[in-house]
Amino acid sequence: MKESKQTTHQLLADFDAWLKDTARDLKVMFAGVRDMLDKSETARMHDFKAMMEDIHGSIKSIQARVKEVRGDAQDFLLQLDKEMKDLANDLKDFLAKSESARKADFKTVMEEIAARIDVIKKEVAHVRRSARELLGDYKAERKEAAAHWASLPERHTASEEAVGEASEAPQVHAKKKSHK
Repeated sequence: MKESKQTTHQLLADFDAWLKDTARDLKVMFAGVRDMLDKSETARMHDFKAMMEDIHGSIKSIQARVKEVRGDAQDFLLQLDKEMKDLANDLKDFLAKSESARKADFKTVMEEIAARIDVIKKEVAHVRRSARELLGDYKAERKEAAAHWASLPERHTASEEAVGEASEAPQVHAKKKSHK
């Protein structure tokens, strides 16, 4: 038991020494990390400031370009407005000068339309006459057919009487000819 007590004390002493060594090593390592973070903080801030300056420079460049484009657009719109006003004035002048020519052209077109309407009226009258004639012919044929159909029962009765008289007469049968 004494031996196990000694071994336990030795283990505790070794562990205590190891903890002290590890604590000392960690303090040294953390001090190095702290120095590195302090130095990198300075570098990061320097880089951040440079990046922000670049961003501000880009924004100023974009603003200048927008101002330039806006000026160009306004100039273009003013030029376009002037050209549209000139075109409107030219169109008014053209229309005022060409009114008599447009009236003459309109009169010619209306005369052509009236002539076409007359031709169409004549064709319609011809089609109506043809339709009346066709319907008249159809009516006559229909009357003729009705008369024919009406006379069929009379003919049928007359033919039955003729058949009755013929049955009293001797019947002659014709021989069928064979085709070879």
